[in-house]
Amino acid sequence: MKKITASVFVMCCLLVACVPLNPAEMTCEEVGTRTVGMVLESAFAKYEILKVFAPTEVNRNSDELICEGEAMFSSGPRRTIQMRLWADEDGDTWLNVDPLE
Repeated sequence: MKKITASVFVMCCLLVACVPLNPAEMTCEEVGTRTVGMVLESAFAKYEILKVFAPTEVNRNSDELICEGEAMFSSGPRRTIQMRLWADEDGDTWLNVDPLE
């Protein structure tokens, strides 16, 4: 299970068959699928993302894809999240998930 710390800003390197993901070639639907199973941690609780509904593209360039969608959490209520997939200068791919509400 992938984790995101209390600040909800942790970078999780994503690999598929040992090949880094390319933000320029990914869709928001694919990013949403990769987000399922992540756990957001706070000082009070942990919430697993069970499903991402209707992920939509907010911004894109060759090194970054930003999407928003409604996430169903293990705690019950849906919350809007922003998913940011980007490649750093070394070519490593990172995913950041932030609740927006």
